[in-house]
This record gives sequence, C-alpha cells and structure tokens, in this order.
Amino acid sequence: MANKTLNNLLSTYNRVPILGCHDALSAIIGENAGFKALWASSLGLSTVQGRRDAGELTWSEILNLASNITDATDIPLLVDGDNGHGDYNITRLFAVKLFKAGVSGISIEDQLFPKRNSFMEKNQELEDAETFCGKIAAIKDSLGEDLTVVARVEALVVGQGIDVALDRAYAYVEAGADAIIIHSKSSDASDVASFVQSWDQPNPLILIPTSYHKSLSQYIVGLKVGGVVWANQMLRVQVTALQKVAAELLANQNPDTLEPMSSLKEIFSLVGLDNLPIEDLTYQRRSVIKKNHD
Repeated sequence: MANKTLNNLLSTYNRVPILGCHDALSAIIGENAGFKALWASSLGLSTVQGRRDAGELTWSEILNLASNITDATDIPLLVDGDNGHGDYNITRLFAVKLFKAGVSGISIEDQLFPKRNSFMEKNQELEDAETFCGKIAAIKDSLGEDLTVVARVEALVVGQGIDVALDRAYAYVEAGADAIIIHSKSSDASDVASFVQSWDQPNPLILIPTSYHKSLSQYIVGLKVGGVVWANQMLRVQVTALQKVAAELLANQNPDTLEPMSSLKEIFSLVGLDNLPIEDLTYQRRSVIKKNHD
C-alpha cells in the first residue's frame, strides 16, 4: 500500500526529499523529476484557487484537489491537512475520505481552528495538546496503519521553545502519530537542530526548511531526519514566471520573447494527450468491429 511506502521512506532517516505540489500538473512534474513522495501544500492548494491560506479552502475542496493528484501520479501523497478543519470528528472524517481517495498520509498541525499560515507575523495560537491528541487518536482508531498520520508541532512558530515542542511531540506520538514535523519560521535552524538532536523516539522527524534552508546546511549532516519537505518553491517560481509572461505578452504581444518555453508536444506528453490518437484507432476500430459482428 502507498502509506506503507511512505512509512518505509521516512523510516530510512535518509532525509528523503518530498516535493510540495499545488495541483495535478505540478505533481506529475515532480514525479517525472524523480521525487519519491509529494506534499499537497495547503498554501499551494489555496493560492491556486485564489484563496488565502487561513482555512478558507474547505476540507471537501482539499479532498477533491488531492484526488486529482492521486489520480495523476503513482507515488505517495502526504496532504497538508491544516489543523483537521474542525474537531476530532471532522478531522477523522477528512482523513477517512483522503484514504479512500488514495492519499498515503495526512499532516495535521496543533494550531487553533481556523489556522493561520505559519509565516504570518502574528495570529497563530496553539490548540490544547489534549484536544489535538484526540484528533490523532480518532484517525488512528478508525484507520490504524492504513493512513500515515503526521503531527506538525507549531510551538517554535509561536515562540514557546524547544521544551514545549518536545513535550507536545511526545504526547502526539503517544496518541498514535506515526511521524512528527517540527516547524519553524525562523531563518536560524539552531532550534530545529536542537529539537532533532534531543528526539529519542523511533518515529521519524520531517523538516520544512522554507525559511532556514541556508542555516540548516551547517547542521543537516549530523541530523537523523526522515524527510525534508520543499513545500512551496514550485508555487513561488510558477507565480514569478506567470507574472513575467503576462507582462511580456501585454507589452510586446510577441511570444518569441518568452523563449525558451515548453512546446505543445511536451505539454501533450505530460498528461498523455499524445497517446490519444493511438487509443482512438484501438478503441474506435474495436467498437466498429463489434457493431459489424452484431
């Protein structure tokens, strides 16, 4: 099962690169590039729908978008499930639906509902740890090993320090979490590194070094880390490229100034459109033969 593959990847403690995607196309590109796992970014999914990453995208909308990704790819997908989008009951329902859609894992974070993007300057508040543990337990009691549950610890994000982060992480593992994300919006990776060095549980740790990737380089060799999520770089590069294209076409009305760009043949190949003529010959001809036989 895909979730077993995800667990196996994380348990290698080999800092498995996990690519943040925001739609089926970015997921296909990531798989073709050689990534072994994907992260359905809440920021990415929200942004491409023109929504803010503040719980504005409903769990059912996320489910549909995640289903598009699993339909288009064959590698494990870990969905950024915010804080579960409600109480333990809603979180459990969301997780069960994701599992049925072919998702390998769900990450839920210990922010109060509705969540606020971790990189906003203010307004993040932690949920009571016991309440959050109930969400984890509800998912595991319903799905067991069928879905990987990743608990995302936001204590460093709100400035509560390593001791609080560790206490919460231990509680989440006891509640049933398969892995832990220790998150930070600091440009300094020292607190994250200290957390990892203090971690003495077998459950893998996952890092999201969006802001501290440069600082992390001095620590990463000695860290026992299961996965590293590159959560939003694909989205940010795409936004820059699209802004440039729009400005160039408006100003010059000449697509030649945009070279190099993907050919239509490349686009067709990415989604399998180039196979359609062969399928037309195969299946339309078959239907004609059947009709004549009847």
